Amino acid sequence: MKKLLLLTLALCLVLTACKKDTPAETTAELTTATSETTAETTTETTAVENTAPVVTEIVPDYGDDVDVKYEVLTLDDEELNAILDARSASILSSYIPNISSIKELGGTAEYDVKLASIYKTDSILSAVFSGHYAIYYENSEERGDVLYTVNLDPSSGKILETSDIVNYEKMVDAFESLADAPDFSQYNAAYGIYPYVSINENEFFVYITQNGIYEEVLKYHISLDDAVDFLKIQLD
Repeated sequence: MKKLLLLTLALCLVLTACKKDTPAETTAELTTATSETTAETTTETTAVENTAPVVTEIVPDYGDDVDVKYEVLTLDDEELNAILDARSASILSSYIPNISSIKELGGTAEYDVKLASIYKTDSILSAVFSGHYAIYYENSEERGDVLYTVNLDPSSGKILETSDIVNYEKMVDAFESLADAPDFSQYNAAYGIYPYVSINENEFFVYITQNGIYEEVLKYHISLDDAVDFLKIQLD
């Protein structure tokens, strides 16, 4: 009888030990799965570095006589694509405010923007979009150039603003030394108002908007060798 009791107690202890080990095994499996998911997410986030960007044309419907089409970068990152789409839509709104009301108010509008150039290294993806816009009403019109840039850090997927790319004061000094110097007076670094900039394999560009009924964007450039003193990013 005692032997039977001892065997029963031993069996209970074994079963208890097995139950204590089960959560540890489950935790190990969950940790491995989480690590794999993290690795996959990291790969997706940095896919800009290894995947050639493509261009998608957006043609929103604002009704008859409002002809809008523009191109956006499409990358292998849904979150970043949503940011790029929102940025492009914001640019459209800055050129044609209240676009949804134009037809109702008896006006017409045009907006046509395409990718003009793209340059990509390990440290920057720099794209330039250009085109035109026009707004017509019975007794008025407004039209001009559309030009903006999209700069990305390929390793992080972060959108780079002008202040992330350059030391602004040093950049202004460098361009003001040109014979045909840009007019930076409409920009205000203290309030985060900067001109668009871009980079290609040999040159650094700055784009200055001339405001008026007929808006014009002027392009200025210097060599990358001359831009080294004000660039914040490391070029390859």
